[in-house]
Amino acid sequence: MCFFGQRKFVAAVSALKRAIYLDPFLSITAYNLGLVHLSLGQLASAFHFLSAAINLDPAFAPAYHYLGVTLAKLGDLPHAKKAYARSLQIQDDYMTHLNFAASLCRVGELGPAKGEFLEFERQFRKLKEEEQESD
Repeated sequence: MCFFGQRKFVAAVSALKRAIYLDPFLSITAYNLGLVHLSLGQLASAFHFLSAAINLDPAFAPAYHYLGVTLAKLGDLPHAKKAYARSLQIQDDYMTHLNFAASLCRVGELGPAKGEFLEFERQFRKLKEEEQESD
């Protein structure tokens, strides 16, 4: 992922695929490779690796979150909704609410999108207040 941070995508994919070759049952490697493919717009590959990460670790909420993003970009909103819902069931995260709202808004489901966005705002505001209190 250091290569990914430096925007050296070919090197990132290569290193992560080698890591999967060395340890194919490590879910975080499949998850990271899914993120790299998602950022490159290679949605089928992102789906493949994020699904593999979920199969290896079904309790890892971020994998469901980004699987939802991938499915929404692929135009499969019913399954994207299920992935987002599963992510939120495991871990209620403000970023999942934001991406869920964006996905719903993109297809014109403004009512549910507004609800998700309001939940994002509430959690984000709460997080900022807690941060200010700790300072």
